[in-house]
Amino acid sequence: MLGFDRAMADPELLDVVAESERHAEDGDASSIGALVSSWLGLTSSEPAVLQLEDEAAGDDSTATQPRRHELSDITELPEIPEQPEETSTEVEEDGTPTGVSEKVAAATAAESTEAKPTTPGGSTTATSPTFRERLASLFSRLQSPSAGSPSVIELPTGERPRSSSGPAAADRRASATSRLSLDESDAAIPPPSYTLGRPDPILLNPGLLPLVESPQLSQPSPERLERRRRSGVTAAPVHGALELQQLKHSAEPSAEQLEGGPADGSGMPAIRHKSVEYVGMFEYKKEDEELLIRSLIFDLRPKTAAVLLPGLPAYILFMCIRHTDLVNDDEKVRRLLTAAINGVKRVVKKRRDDVETLIMWLANVCRLLHNLKQYSGDKAFQSENTEKQNEQCLKSFDLSEYRQVLSDVAMWIYQLVIKQLEERVQPVVVPAVLEHEAIAGLTGRPAGIRGRAGSSARQLESPVSSEAALDALHSSLKKIHRTLGELGVDPEITAQIFKQLFYAICAHSLNNLLLRKELCHWTKGMQIRYNLSHLEQWCRDNRLHDPETGVMDTLQPIIQASQLLQARKTEEDVARVCDMCDKLTTPQIIKILNLYTPDEYEERVPISFIRKVQEHLQQHRDPETDGSARLLMDSKFAFPVRFPFNPSNIRLEDIEIPDILKLPMLKKL
Repeated sequence: MLGFDRAMADPELLDVVAESERHAEDGDASSIGALVSSWLGLTSSEPAVLQLEDEAAGDDSTATQPRRHELSDITELPEIPEQPEETSTEVEEDGTPTGVSEKVAAATAAESTEAKPTTPGGSTTATSPTFRERLASLFSRLQSPSAGSPSVIELPTGERPRSSSGPAAADRRASATSRLSLDESDAAIPPPSYTLGRPDPILLNPGLLPLVESPQLSQPSPERLERRRRSGVTAAPVHGALELQQLKHSAEPSAEQLEGGPADGSGMPAIRHKSVEYVGMFEYKKEDEELLIRSLIFDLRPKTAAVLLPGLPAYILFMCIRHTDLVNDDEKVRRLLTAAINGVKRVVKKRRDDVETLIMWLANVCRLLHNLKQYSGDKAFQSENTEKQNEQCLKSFDLSEYRQVLSDVAMWIYQLVIKQLEERVQPVVVPAVLEHEAIAGLTGRPAGIRGRAGSSARQLESPVSSEAALDALHSSLKKIHRTLGELGVDPEITAQIFKQLFYAICAHSLNNLLLRKELCHWTKGMQIRYNLSHLEQWCRDNRLHDPETGVMDTLQPIIQASQLLQARKTEEDVARVCDMCDKLTTPQIIKILNLYTPDEYEERVPISFIRKVQEHLQQHRDPETDGSARLLMDSKFAFPVRFPFNPSNIRLEDIEIPDILKLPMLKKL
């Protein structure tokens, strides 16, 4: 009873007790409950709080700090039906109020506490214990629970007390499903402080699970907090069963975790491969050599090569050569190079009419030739190499003789490409350059000049009309240039191809002009010059106008012929005319002047003018170079071809083989 004695030493409590005894003598139980609730700092809107102080064993002078008991193991949270407020005053037989809130904690875990009879009418009797005795009994029951059975503590929540007898009390006890119990095993633990929250009573088993905060609790007012601080009473939160259930679920492992996760492994960590450092080689077996050549050379098509890395077949072959160099197998490298060169020759011969296939293998043979030079170890070809590329040079073999063989194969393919391209553009050259009339108002021919039968026959043989011929020529040139770029032909080789192609256009046009009198007049000269200006502009648009390439210079003979048709032809203009036609030979200039037909407003070219021009050319030109010149241009002439060294900045170790090539036998190293 030490706790009771110390509590009764509180002056505020003594005043409450004295006032309560006065009301008890008058039989006003509701006033007693209000006074006790006021002292405890409770209201009808806040949870009832009762804190017990733990006394140090054997020391009456020193008290331990109050300790709040942990609330745990909320097994269920049933709904409690609301009870209508009753105004009758009902008490237990021992004088303890049964409860003054809407929801009351009742019935122990072992057996229900049966209601004891009260006086008829439910009012208190004159023999009821005093308030001091009831309060002392309450403290005694809290500190010394009966052994063997848990003690039930019913705490008021600020409402008027009700009788424990009668039908209403029995219904309340039957509907109450929460209890606050102390087991016998807890007798050695210092008395804890309990916190009950509204609106639901909760079944508590202390010390098993941590607390979770209930969202239904309201915050006490500052005045109540200050009163509790002075009285030493504190409130602890009551925790909702739903949040505690979620806490239990989060702490328990799932069945999939216990069994090792899903069967498909989707929940398992990703497996990462260690980075592999490649050296830029492809390993293959000797028995796979035939399949390698077939898949890489015979079965390769231009449409497939156009979407791959330019020159990829050449890179793959060279990386296979590097592996043979690594293992120092001279027989294997000889067989591989021989099979590759012979395979290219067979494909080119079989598809020599397919210009795309010819261009594809021209690009790949040149790339293989460049790779053999770049990785040969010769200092002359290592100026632009990186340190890694120098480390990848061939160590065992000198393949300079095979480089010469590959150069000859490339030259042979180049000539076939030029032949196919000339045959493609030749049918539209004359209609596009000589016959196309784009300048309005300059159509027709001079009076007295009739068209030749041969000219009409050529127009019928032409695949396009003269009106659409220039556009057709532009379209052919554009397609050729795009194909060369897509298949990876070197820019220097592309320029040489167009130089040869434009020479053929010029030769074919000039030779036809020298043989057709109806084309040699002033208006036609303007039309021809205008058509040639479109070809010059096309060269500028495609970056072929560099003087070093010489593409546009090949058109100068036909350009000067068109200017000669427009020039003034008097004896005073002899020197100027000769200087203007430096790309034309003397026979060509004299032939054009003889074929020239004036229009109705011009005079015929004087014979004296033609003679003076001839004499001037003989005096100012080298007879060795000009004397052997022929009238017609040599349409079979070919410029010297060079395959300049073009090193690659592509790293061999980064090259991958696409599945479309069907080369599973190659192993990247």
